[in-house]
Amino acid sequence: MTREEELYKLYEQGLKKVLALLLQKQKMGKYDKYEKIILFEINKILNQLERETLSYSKKDMPTLYEWNRASILAAAGVTEIPSMVGIDKRAIIELQKVFDDQIFDGINQVKKNIHSVVRKMALEQKISGGKLKEKVSDAVDFLAKQNIFTFEDKLGRIYSLENYANMAIKTIQSAAINKSVFNASLQLKNDLVKMSSHSTSCPICAMYQGRVYSVTGKTKGYPPLSIINNENVVTYGTVHPNCRHRFTVYIKNLDDNSTQMKQDSNNPFEDTRPQELKDKYMNKQKLNYYRNNKTKLKDKIRVYEAANKEQLTIEQRNELKKMQHRQKLINKKIRELT
Repeated sequence: MTREEELYKLYEQGLKKVLALLLQKQKMGKYDKYEKIILFEINKILNQLERETLSYSKKDMPTLYEWNRASILAAAGVTEIPSMVGIDKRAIIELQKVFDDQIFDGINQVKKNIHSVVRKMALEQKISGGKLKEKVSDAVDFLAKQNIFTFEDKLGRIYSLENYANMAIKTIQSAAINKSVFNASLQLKNDLVKMSSHSTSCPICAMYQGRVYSVTGKTKGYPPLSIINNENVVTYGTVHPNCRHRFTVYIKNLDDNSTQMKQDSNNPFEDTRPQELKDKYMNKQKLNYYRNNKTKLKDKIRVYEAANKEQLTIEQRNELKKMQHRQKLINKKIRELT
């Protein structure tokens, strides 16, 4: 199991613990009396997830950056790989800050969601005079509608917490590799890098992919790296979050088609993909649509599964079966599109 898979599993386990805790306290009728204790216990679970995830940017990401940098230098004939220099260390610190801020924001959003839910349930128990005691089925209905583990990011995109962390990890991986390429290339006194090309590229990346860029912007005849999506690549190391495009060191003298490549790199920045490739991208979007629906459905299913079956009403058991059936249909559709 990779480190990324370990973290994803930790998130799933952590969110299950949160739900179990919420439903357990509901059965005991303790929301109104022990609201602060419940929130403290939930915060401990979420804080542990935050620490585990942030350790990725402190240990795993710098290791990936250093390994890729060393590989580039070795491939260029450098026999004794020098230690990382200031430009490398600054790049790592910048990537860590972006990643850490993302993880903090995501977990903080979920904390706010859960705090709001706990306070609502505590208030309902106070108002009812404790009549909600042992009605776990009511809590299941309530929690299934709250989407407590999902939130909207600053750009208006909806994420579940574990998928958000997964996206942040994939993004920082690409960013670390790309940044190490830019900086290793400069250390080799080479100012040119080439962006990869993908058949399922999004409309934004389609305008920029497959071209050669000047890292510093000082090499005449090539577009500056900063031109890509309003300097996003220079600042963050990727064109956009979850971007799969990678950059490689470009040595002009080793390219037999360098003249054509230079010309292509200076073409207008337009989406000139043939319809076939645009259709591939749309197919990918359909795939993402079903995956998003699967995530939303999963959030509801795990609320039902967090309770014991005997604690659910007959209607809830039937609803769980329906949701599990829908989940199978979505999985089948995903397999057809991949």
